[in-house]
Amino acid sequence: MIKSIEGKIAENQDIEKSKSCKPESGKREKAEQSDLEISQSAHGLTRDSIDFRDLYEEYCESRVVLLPVEPYLIHAYWDVTSNDVDKAKQRLGDDYGKSQAILRFYDVTNIIFDGTNAHGSFDVDIDLQSKNWYVDLWSADKSYFVDLGFKTRDGFFLPVTRSSVAKTPCARPAPEADEHYMFVAEDAEEGLSKIKVPEELFPQSIQAQYKKKVDFDLTEMSEKAFTLGISS
Repeated sequence: MIKSIEGKIAENQDIEKSKSCKPESGKREKAEQSDLEISQSAHGLTRDSIDFRDLYEEYCESRVVLLPVEPYLIHAYWDVTSNDVDKAKQRLGDDYGKSQAILRFYDVTNIIFDGTNAHGSFDVDIDLQSKNWYVDLWSADKSYFVDLGFKTRDGFFLPVTRSSVAKTPCARPAPEADEHYMFVAEDAEEGLSKIKVPEELFPQSIQAQYKKKVDFDLTEMSEKAFTLGISS
């Protein structure tokens, strides 16, 4: 009986402690929240004034990326900001509603592109909202880059963003190449291998200096071996 009464007293004390702690924690949370609101309002940053979409548009740029998948298949993916879309609408005017989003491929295999010297180009119609597209190719081992933009019915093309150059792999193993070997003459007396070099590239005066140095090095090596008691 006494133990049960003591247990109830302890339980009541724990409840009173928890009640006394709650107001303090609540006050602390309210104080922290009010400090945060004051700091935000001082910088003009309230919950209603922050538009995260504008923040995204401010720090992001339109881009398009090419990824070769196979010799005859390439993957393109892109992200076009609403700011660039609005600029295209202003530039094209009424023609924007009738325009088509396209990927314009440029073949720049084995050249440095200067804006006019591409081997050729072709257009692929895309759905801008899909954000990615697979494109079949008819030639392997090629280098391409693309311009993503809008093409009007009269053929005018307005580019929005450009990719880096991507190279597709070969469709077959590389052909065999002739193997070229270097001819080396073995000098058995000195135990050295010397490369045969044309006289005009390696004058006799330099050859004589080189031979003298080699002879000196061999003599020095022999004396050291004799001193150490090493015999051949």
